[in-house]
Amino acid sequence: MRGTVFDTPAPGDSGCPPELRRAWQELQRTLETTASAVSFRQLLDESDGREKMYYI
Repeated sequence: MRGTVFDTPAPGDSGCPPELRRAWQELQRTLETTASAVSFRQLLDESDGREKMYYI
């Protein structure tokens, strides 16, 4: 995975309460972990066998 899947200014905002910053950071980590587990190969394998559309 390259780049950020989910970006929010809250973790770097000094005015944001610490509890909320931690919650945003955990959400960001969870989304990035989940996104890094998905590959193009996996997506292609899951789509194999589904109806394909051909244009003439």
